Amino acid sequence: ICDYPQGTQKPKIPIAYCEETMTGFEYSFAGLLCSQGKIAEGIRAVKAIRDRFDGKKRNPWNEFECGNNYARSMASYALIPILGGFEYHLPKKYIGFKPYTQEDFKTIWSLEGVWGSFSQTKSSAKLHIAEGNICLSSFGLKGKKAVSKVIADNNIIEFEFKDGVIYFDELHIEDNLEIIF
Repeated sequence: ICDYPQGTQKPKIPIAYCEETMTGFEYSFAGLLCSQGKIAEGIRAVKAIRDRFDGKKRNPWNEFECGNNYARSMASYALIPILGGFEYHLPKKYIGFKPYTQEDFKTIWSLEGVWGSFSQTKSSAKLHIAEGNICLSSFGLKGKKAVSKVIADNNIIEFEFKDGVIYFDELHIEDNLEIIF
């Protein structure tokens, strides 16, 4: 947080924690970089943190700052929805993803009462429900040009695809929503 350049006299009582790194601030910075499209820079910041807490130099399960078990490092979680391009709009019954990469991608997602995973390959995308259920009437896949089939809980459904969003009649999804490109 603070540095005393060579030739500068350090105060006898410096600012508390001034010479520590605080992963919560670093993860927040990495998330900001990624959210602004600077993915490589954000990932490089995360790698620098993880290199410090590699299990040899520091405990990989306790990114301490200001003492042990400090919660600010949980800011790392923000990278999950940012890199997955996660969007959710409860009143519109909409969920969407726009992963930072066009390569095969998998991430977790969570909302109140429901959570699961999202995966995408070149030929399909899948919203998997691990716990709970979700009511949807639209699903966003920004960057996709065409969708050939939509399957909800093993049933083929009718849909309309427009501007990267799949529209369908309201569904309560309990298992999977699969999209075939």
